[in-house]
Amino acid sequence: MYSFGPYDHLTRTKLLPDLRKFLVGNRLQHPLLYFEQADPGFSARLNRLYEYRSHTANRTSDASTEWEKLRPDLSSLDRLKWYLTAIFDRSLSTDYRIAGQVWTDPELISNTCDVLITILDAPLPPFPHTSFMVDEECEQLADFPNEIQVFRGHVPVLEQRSSWTLDPLVALDWACRTVPEGAMLNPDSYTDMERQFFMPVVTIGTVKRSQVFAFVSRRGESEILVNPKYVTDRITFEVIYTPDELADVLDLN
Repeated sequence: MYSFGPYDHLTRTKLLPDLRKFLVGNRLQHPLLYFEQADPGFSARLNRLYEYRSHTANRTSDASTEWEKLRPDLSSLDRLKWYLTAIFDRSLSTDYRIAGQVWTDPELISNTCDVLITILDAPLPPFPHTSFMVDEECEQLADFPNEIQVFRGHVPVLEQRSSWTLDPLVALDWACRTVPEGAMLNPDSYTDMERQFFMPVVTIGTVKRSQVFAFVSRRGESEILVNPKYVTDRITFEVIYTPDELADVLDLN
């Protein structure tokens, strides 16, 4: 059905010129944006984060979202730590609007993996799930067919997670990004356990629109959030490449 070529897709989004000249190996050292693992799959998000910081360098307590108004004196990461602790201790209630704002905060580019689970396990007031989305996302979700084809890029051990996508290229980015550098030099020699942790794969499945928790386009990933038990008819493809192809990828900047 689909041909998943090794890494050509990773070049589809380039870092902005203002950022590219601050790359040192795989490390981005821009005055507004320091990032340890600026691999090509992150380029779109890093561009968005840079633009966000460039336009909001002088943010004040008049921030426009409920999330930023909670503790405008804290950085996003410190606010997230405070927020999750407060929810866990049940000293703070929340709603789906704030959950959606946390999930899509560009300052939390690599720290939201378990946020959704933590928030949804907390005692939430009876807001509809649609509050998680902005109006445009609600409208787009309403136009989807009753059955939606979704993709997830991962290593096998991480298949049962809530974040999927409508875009197979986004899934490929995530599949390749989850593999430690150099881990795929000899995949044919993997044990079954090693394949679970190191083999990048893309899983294709189907989910009913009525079972989708949210559709999120704010991160540029056409993201579908769904309980993984509702993703049916799954087919999983290994993303295979040769050592020469891998070497070419590791030279990408």
